[in-house]
Amino acid sequence: FESSDMHKVIFSGENDQTIHTESNYPGLFNQIEIKNSDTRKLIVDNYFESKTSTICDGNNLDIKTDGGTIQLGTLSCKNLNIVGDVTIDGLIFKGEIIDVKGSLTLTYKNVDLNKCKVTISGNLDTESTLALSGSTINIGGDLNLNGVLTMSNKNDYILVSGDVTNNSDGHNLTSGTLEVKGDFYCYADGFWSERGFK
Repeated sequence: FESSDMHKVIFSGENDQTIHTESNYPGLFNQIEIKNSDTRKLIVDNYFESKTSTICDGNNLDIKTDGGTIQLGTLSCKNLNIVGDVTIDGLIFKGEIIDVKGSLTLTYKNVDLNKCKVTISGNLDTESTLALSGSTINIGGDLNLNGVLTMSNKNDYILVSGDVTNNSDGHNLTSGTLEVKGDFYCYADGFWSERGFK
């Protein structure tokens, strides 16, 4: 099952819908539309991919998972709510709020938040490029940087309640604020800040 070009899959159930795939097979869905998104949730028990775009007919997209991987392309909805530990493999968010009740891992493809508010109750692990683009992130656990962190907007703000561990080179830290309540460990040379970053 591999779709491309203008092919679209519509999930239009009135109750919760489960998406299950046996492996992280690339190219599963090209475009996704989710109907009745304000009144139900998607249950992702392994892998869920939209290569280009995900559109919801309501304000909310609720996802329940336990270690699943999602790729949503460009996501158009006001609120993305995730219950459970999750891996996001690429996201351009065109909404206001991301709430993760669990830990979040960002892998491979870039994540651009676009002036939103993110709350993560657990840890944030980055293996891709994370661009805040005027966003705030509140992390209840630790921040582990294994990818590139871009903070170049004066409104970029990250609050880490736990520890920060940097294992990556090449961060773009020119503006915004990183606040750390725990310890700071740097095992790579790439954590250089300049200009308006603090």
